[in-house]
Amino acid sequence: MRKTVWLLVCLGFYYLYGKTVVWLSGEKWQIIFVWNVFLALLPLLFVRALEVTLKKEQKSRLLIGLFALLWLFFFPNAPYLITDLTHIASSGLVDPNNYYTFLYWFKLLYLGSGVVFGVLLGFGSLRTMHTLVSGWKGRLFGWFFVAAVSLLGGLAMYIGRMLRFNSWDILRPFHLLRELGGALSRSTVSLALLYSFFIFGTYFVFHLVTTSSSPANPEASQ
Repeated sequence: MRKTVWLLVCLGFYYLYGKTVVWLSGEKWQIIFVWNVFLALLPLLFVRALEVTLKKEQKSRLLIGLFALLWLFFFPNAPYLITDLTHIASSGLVDPNNYYTFLYWFKLLYLGSGVVFGVLLGFGSLRTMHTLVSGWKGRLFGWFFVAAVSLLGGLAMYIGRMLRFNSWDILRPFHLLRELGGALSRSTVSLALLYSFFIFGTYFVFHLVTTSSSPANPEASQ
């Protein structure tokens, strides 16, 4: 609970950072990165709620399923943040004349810290789900779970970045499937797989770095 509170505090500071960027640059659209980081925080909140539910003596299968589905639904918002780097051009960060200015680096660190913050939040939640699934079904199944989530996440990243759909568009599933079917091509599959490899590969490194090699740590064998 304490960690969650500190993460919310960090999000609050990032919001202030964003407001300062808007004030200094006059670019009101920059505040959207705060919203994207907030969406990346949601899967971590849902997985924490799932952990609390699992620890109760009388476990609610309905709540367990609900929190697991909500986590899966919102998880792609975290790795999706890496695609926000495409806004470097619209932020004026490719102009060499701005390189030695304070505002250049202030905006670049705002964008970069948001990406790092959000991706770490997402992989932290995936790490928890990986641990839960591995404890339930075994180590091999745990990695199959990570691979499946990576594939679904890669597809969701493609839908969000290339087709410009938002999370709430899932409420229009037939429209979403129709647009996806119309865009289906070799390029679509290639990009979705590229995003999937990014999720799996980056999480694998995250897992290696954050897993203790001490035999006393049960997560070290996952």
